[in-house]
Amino acid sequence: MNTAHPPLSRAWLWLLLLVAAFTWFAPLDYNALIRPDEGRYAEIPREMVATGDWNTPRLNAMMHHRP
Repeated sequence: MNTAHPPLSRAWLWLLLLVAAFTWFAPLDYNALIRPDEGRYAEIPREMVATGDWNTPRLNAMMHHRP
């Protein structure tokens, strides 16, 4: 009795490759399109000028520390 599975056809392999590629590449630039960071990057120096504190970056009056 032969219990070996038949090999996958080329069509199934291409479909698997296409699904894997789509899953990998689709979300790469998703965050940049939904929430751009330009407003945040402009607000931090504006608040530094407003408070006169050039050493502590703030966003919405909250101090941000670098990890």
